Amino acid sequence: TLYLTLFPYTTLFRSGNSLIFLPSGTAEITILTANQSHYYSGMIYPPLLGPLSEIQRLIAVQLLLYGLFCFFSLGISIASISLWRRRGRNLLHIHYGLLCLFFSIHISYPFVHWLRLGSGELSYIAEDSSYYAMVLCITLLTGQLTRMRKLQLFHKLAVGISGTMILSSVLFPYILFPVIPQMILVYGWLISLFKLYISLYLIAASLAGMIHNTRNIWLLYGNAMFGAGIFADLLTGGTYEPIRFAWLDEYASFIMVIFFTFLILKTNRELAEDHENLTSSLHSEVEKKTEFLTRLLDERRSFLSSAAHDLKAPA
Repeated sequence: TLYLTLFPYTTLFRSGNSLIFLPSGTAEITILTANQSHYYSGMIYPPLLGPLSEIQRLIAVQLLLYGLFCFFSLGISIASISLWRRRGRNLLHIHYGLLCLFFSIHISYPFVHWLRLGSGELSYIAEDSSYYAMVLCITLLTGQLTRMRKLQLFHKLAVGISGTMILSSVLFPYILFPVIPQMILVYGWLISLFKLYISLYLIAASLAGMIHNTRNIWLLYGNAMFGAGIFADLLTGGTYEPIRFAWLDEYASFIMVIFFTFLILKTNRELAEDHENLTSSLHSEVEKKTEFLTRLLDERRSFLSSAAHDLKAPA
């Protein structure tokens, strides 16, 4: 129970992505908290109090930032999947396309909560499962970019753990939490261990890949940034919450998406150059064939003219 004394101006109370207007003057507020959704972090984040204009400004800035993250990543995902279909079904493009798609789904949670698009555990399950699917994609990409035999065991373990976490994001809230509420703490520890292992694997594998594969060094750098973001989010868990902007791992994820944008632009430029070279080669070939046919027709006309003249001469 929390008792607050309000100053004599209109204030606004934010809790659980909801806005509550409070009357001006002095009032006493009693806040009773309960984790009825069985979500593992449902009782961590504090309410935000302040004047109406300030609260609205904070919400607007945050939604604009998350809108940029969401729709930019969604556009890159569509471009990547289209590029995958056009250019020989390269696994690099489809993995990055799915990664951007899952990130755009995960990063849309502020709109889902504010607009009341989800209900109960379903919105949190979609948020968590899309995050773990994104981690699975970046793990597969790291293995594809490094291709180091010494890391195969750690790579397979990372892939298996990521797939298991996708299933656990559905299993725990729907089956275990309602029956055994104490499993909420166990689930929180599992998430922490998962983030610790994945972050260390991505950082180590990406740095090792940079030494042996300089061609994709900046893509591996993006993967390392993503791992560092997960590690920073793990260290600051429960002590840091963004008021205006985003979480640390969300910044790292968006930086990785930007790196992939450079890959898309580079690939499209290569496609344009290949198309231009092919067009130039076709023009050159057509000109050669046209010149050959013109010369052949000239020789034919000359031969027929000579033959007609000789036939007209007396025997």
